[in-house]
Amino acid sequence: MSLSALDTHAHLFHPDKFAKVPRSQSQPAICIASQFEDLVKKVKELRFKGAGLEPFFEERRKRTKAIRDSVRPIEHWFYNASKLKERANEELKQERKENIIKRLIALGYEDEDFVTRFDPEGWKWKHLLEQTRAVSERVWENIRPELEEIIKLRRVHARRQFWEIRYREREREFVRIFIASRPRIDGLPFGKIFMRGELGEMRFFHDILHENDSRIPFTEDRWLQVFDLVPDAITKHAKDIEQYCVELINKAYAYTEEDRKAIGHPLNIDNDELQLDDATEDEDRIPTCLLFATSLITGGLDRVESYTRLLYRRSIVHFNLVTGGGSAWRFDKERCSIRYHSVTVASRLLKHLQLPEKTSMAYMMACGTDFRCLTCLRASKATSMTWFELVDHFVKADGKFNDQKRIIEKSGLKIPLLNDHDLTSEVDGKLVARIPRPTVDLMPLDFSMNRYSQLSMSLGGKELHNTDFSRAIDECDGEPEYIDLGNLDVTRMSESCPMCSKLGYLHVHYEDSLGGMRKHMRTRHGTDLKETLWPNK
Repeated sequence: MSLSALDTHAHLFHPDKFAKVPRSQSQPAICIASQFEDLVKKVKELRFKGAGLEPFFEERRKRTKAIRDSVRPIEHWFYNASKLKERANEELKQERKENIIKRLIALGYEDEDFVTRFDPEGWKWKHLLEQTRAVSERVWENIRPELEEIIKLRRVHARRQFWEIRYREREREFVRIFIASRPRIDGLPFGKIFMRGELGEMRFFHDILHENDSRIPFTEDRWLQVFDLVPDAITKHAKDIEQYCVELINKAYAYTEEDRKAIGHPLNIDNDELQLDDATEDEDRIPTCLLFATSLITGGLDRVESYTRLLYRRSIVHFNLVTGGGSAWRFDKERCSIRYHSVTVASRLLKHLQLPEKTSMAYMMACGTDFRCLTCLRASKATSMTWFELVDHFVKADGKFNDQKRIIEKSGLKIPLLNDHDLTSEVDGKLVARIPRPTVDLMPLDFSMNRYSQLSMSLGGKELHNTDFSRAIDECDGEPEYIDLGNLDVTRMSESCPMCSKLGYLHVHYEDSLGGMRKHMRTRHGTDLKETLWPNK
């Protein structure tokens, strides 16, 4: 056999256990260079003597197989031995750490003295604790001064962080106990509108959570010790909300009255009814000025709502660990304001609906979603609305008209523009309508629901409205026009108003029918579909 046989049988030549052994049958074995020369010499010697190479190759095959079969068990043994050694070292380190911590606790140190998360680089705390050497008395005496010095530095360096951790833990304990006590709190007067945030902001409770730098756990026993103070705190909190809303409403009425006197339509509400009730006379009675249909507050999402609706919204907060038992009133107060224009719009809407100026909010809420905007109904976009939504609809429509008017004046565009939601232009009921419902068992001037005790029965429950979506009659333009699928002009479907489009993308107006676009053009611009002015405009 020639030397080329070495190439053919190269995988057979594994001289010893230090040769590189393949991990799979598909890869060739490779001998180390220092053994290869001896192997070549052996082959030459056998060939010179005329001996056959096959017995030699067979021997090499057996040796190769033996080496290959032994590699994995050896590696597994080394791996297990390494892991056992690591585990043994970790156990020794843990024993040393527990021994040191136990000795430090015996000296009066606390758990937070052993927290390393706020340590700067360079401190040797982990180096001193995480060693395998056992803690003898001699070792302890050597490392104790350095450990105590690190603890002393840690108390100064991370004092604020440790206090925040303790305080957050006290707050979590307080939240859990407060939520568990929710049924008991709901049984108190005004209890359903009282949140965990209010109690947390009160001075006596602030002192409890901060006692001894918040080191004392807030337990059930500590909660029972202060619960006697909760009823008075709840009552005071409710009156704070009431007084704030009364001040808002009184300012709105004063502003609106001056504004309407200037145009000859003073607000017909007696000043005596706008005064805050004497708290010592009757705490249960809701001030009358908060019960009018025109007493509208701007709440969350910049939408109008009533005083009772505000209380109802606070009462349906989910009292769970996610919300933490509800936020303090100051967060709602920041979003609770008054829009004077809303009061004026509400007053004019009552006149269009042929209702008294002093109509109660309870009556309007009992009407549910029966209110319709006839202007939008003519343009085939009518939707059922509550009283709050109706007022908000006209306020926003008036604001949109003023914005478009400013754009036209500023840009010099020649676009005819009409305020199709102008409540001062018509007073004969042709802008809004309501379908009467026999289920409304209140009278417009009924203020009998003026007690907090009556209101509390609905707080925290589900607020119901009748959702009657039947159309109101358009007295000005006949029956509202529906889409006639048999004579549908698909080229005009969902087209935008060409005049509104010139005002910018924020003012683009779409209609779903040709009749709707025709009525929009007439009521908004006073033109027909060809942008020709109507003779009577």
